[in-house]
Amino acid sequence: MKMRVSTTSICICAVLVLSLPLFAQFSQQGPKLTATATLGNATQGFSVSVSGGGSTAIVGAPFDADRTGAAWIWNRSGQNWTLGAKLVSPEASGAAYQGYSAAISGDGLTAIVGGPGDTTTTGAAWIWVRDGGNWTQQAKLVGSGSLGRAQQGVSVALSGDGNTAIVGGPMTTSTAQRGSSPGVTECGANRQS
Repeated sequence: MKMRVSTTSICICAVLVLSLPLFAQFSQQGPKLTATATLGNATQGFSVSVSGGGSTAIVGAPFDADRTGAAWIWNRSGQNWTLGAKLVSPEASGAAYQGYSAAISGDGLTAIVGGPGDTTTTGAAWIWVRDGGNWTQQAKLVGSGSLGRAQQGVSVALSGDGNTAIVGGPMTTSTAQRGSSPGVTECGANRQS
């Protein structure tokens, strides 16, 4: 069966494409963000996220310290970015690859860092909260419904208010859950502004 395309359809499509508004232009603000407290080939920038107002960023580096991994917080004032905290959980087990994924809340007060290699690739994610200028670990998240080497922490997301997190674990060995997420976690109980 031959399909007939009218020239009217083509013209309408062209008009729609050309009538889209122009988007904002982006330019680099200052030098690249490179943390100085790295250990080995950290692969900084493996994951990145920025707060809603654009004043706080998190940069993951899962190969830091021989695959323990880490994430760095950066704070912006005007056009200048300054290095803040290095987030590394003392609860990580083995080659955790912390910083494989990372997200920060809209207000920049809560962060989540994924580490799919934790505990021989069971994986985990860590919740961090900022109080003033200090970041402290609030929780280590490991889904109870995952089996085997789930690689929880391959992907993470955090709600804008920082009170809800979701952690992806695509390699659970349960056929019914393969490719699912271990769960959504309410994480704001101890969060302070």
